[in-house]
Amino acid sequence: MIGAIIGDIVGSVYEFDPIKTKSFAPFVPRRGNECFFTDDTVMTIAVARAIQTAKPDRSDLAERAVEQMRAIGRNYPDCGYGGRFRQWMFSDDMGPYNSFGNGSAMRVSAAAWAAQSMKDAIAMSDLVTGVTHDHPEGMKGARAVTACVYLALHGRTKDEIRDYVRQRFYPLDETIDEIRPTYAFDETCQNTVPQAIECFLEAESFEDAIRNAVSLGGDADTLAAIAGSIAEAYFGVPAELRKKAERYLDAELLGYLREFEAAYPIVRKPQKGEKLEEAIRFAVDAHAGMKRKGKDRAYILHPLEAMAIAAGLTEDEDVIAAAVLHDTVEDTDVTLRDVEKKFGKRVALLVGAETENKREEQPAAETWELRKRETIGRLSNAAKDVKIICFGDKLANLRELARDYSKQGDALWERFNQKDKSRHGWYYRSLGEIFRRTFGPTAAVREYEELLRSIFGN
Repeated sequence: MIGAIIGDIVGSVYEFDPIKTKSFAPFVPRRGNECFFTDDTVMTIAVARAIQTAKPDRSDLAERAVEQMRAIGRNYPDCGYGGRFRQWMFSDDMGPYNSFGNGSAMRVSAAAWAAQSMKDAIAMSDLVTGVTHDHPEGMKGARAVTACVYLALHGRTKDEIRDYVRQRFYPLDETIDEIRPTYAFDETCQNTVPQAIECFLEAESFEDAIRNAVSLGGDADTLAAIAGSIAEAYFGVPAELRKKAERYLDAELLGYLREFEAAYPIVRKPQKGEKLEEAIRFAVDAHAGMKRKGKDRAYILHPLEAMAIAAGLTEDEDVIAAAVLHDTVEDTDVTLRDVEKKFGKRVALLVGAETENKREEQPAAETWELRKRETIGRLSNAAKDVKIICFGDKLANLRELARDYSKQGDALWERFNQKDKSRHGWYYRSLGEIFRRTFGPTAAVREYEELLRSIFGN
């Protein structure tokens, strides 16, 4: 929401005085004209208010959209409405008028924030759009923006968002630099929405998305409102820009904005890479002060190495995060519930699958073989993702064992609960058979087998 509002206010002074450069200062007057909020802000807030006041099943959402757009909109009669929308707004009985104007797309971001699913988001988009912009292009423009905001909120990458738009809405076959030279003012969805989406996709930050949109030299406030609504969901909004934008809103609009944000908190799901970074920090904290068994070596180096090995076998961030977390439940005070709350159910399930039942009420030496047989049995029938995490753990172990064995020889085994070298060899060979069947003769599997031979012989 605030992303669309910032884009609208920043773009307001360039709508009829366009520029073709990103080198400008946001919120600064242009040729003596001060920035201001336009109909884009008013209608964005009106749609949000409609969603917030509608019944939970959305059965009256279209009715609430009409009610709120007219009630709130009439309080700001001179903020730049298009002719036909203005006529509709001040009418008490005029219905939708087959519009494909870009107004349908600039006002719809709240649908994504409030949605429980993509299906729910699109359904809300249709309900709040169809009351005015019921032309197929008007409906499509609103759907495309809603989908982009929803995907960004739920941690999808830019490539995934681009592919989604291309498959369902627009080809996105021009870059900003290709669009800019000939682009001119256009109020249609079909010549505003794809350009605004591209402004987001090529942006390096929230502010960069706004600059991209203004620099096209078109309907600047609406382009920036659309790009800003998506960029907020993806990047978040810098506090300073939010603070500046809020100064332009009166008490009524600011109050509605804050009520909506309180009802639908701004909790952006992690983008690619963020979950892994947080998992690393979490593991470092969980293992703080711990040492490897019988060594003066920080324990955290082991899960970090297991994570790096797993990352060589998959790009799945949940699996890689689970690899660095794989010992947190087994060896620290962290619980699976803690992991689930922080990283989601799938990561917790993966960590749980790699967590050994240590039977702490019994001596570890007595339960060693039982625990290892349980691990082998579980792993034999486990999903590949679980095997990736286990492989990272065990290859990291073998690397360390090989380093230590070259220095200590068979005295090495005295530091373990199981002091019989042959049983360790049986365990790692049994797992190695599973890894070879799963991953094939890869370089990592060959390394595993070479380490086995170097430690335990043939």
